[in-house]
This record gives sequence, C-alpha cells and structure tokens, in this order.
Amino acid sequence: MVHHVFVRHAKLGKAIRAVAQSRVAAQMNGMDLHGAIRAAFTIGDAPAGFAAFTFAIVVERPVAGAGKPEVKYDFWVQI
Repeated sequence: MVHHVFVRHAKLGKAIRAVAQSRVAAQMNGMDLHGAIRAAFTIGDAPAGFAAFTFAIVVERPVAGAGKPEVKYDFWVQI
C-alpha cells in the first residue's frame, strides 16, 4: 500500500512511471532518466536485500550444497 501511494503521488514515483512508459518523452519533459532508473532498482532491491539478510540470520548454513540447513528458530507452521 505504501508502494502504491508512493508511485501514484510522489514526484519520484511519477518520474519512474513516466520513464517506464516512454524514455524519450520523459527526457523531453526534463526528467532525469538515470536517476529514475536508479531509484526504481533501489526501491526494488531493498526488500530483496532485507529478505536475504533475514534469511541469513535465521538459517545457519544458507550455502547451497552444504547439507540440510539448520533453522535456529522454528517459524514454520506444522500441519
């Protein structure tokens, strides 16, 4: 919901949408193309980085092929 409000109403969100629709038109209207693209990747990558950080904290061996990972905390719901 916060993401939706940001993209719909914030100046940077509108710039990201404009660049996504047409780079040439956005540049002709004076928008910073590279800044909008950087912001879009930052907004998209931040939750992924946080998820990876959280996963690394919860799982002791997050490396592939290192055997069955041992979960420090039991967050899983057993059926």
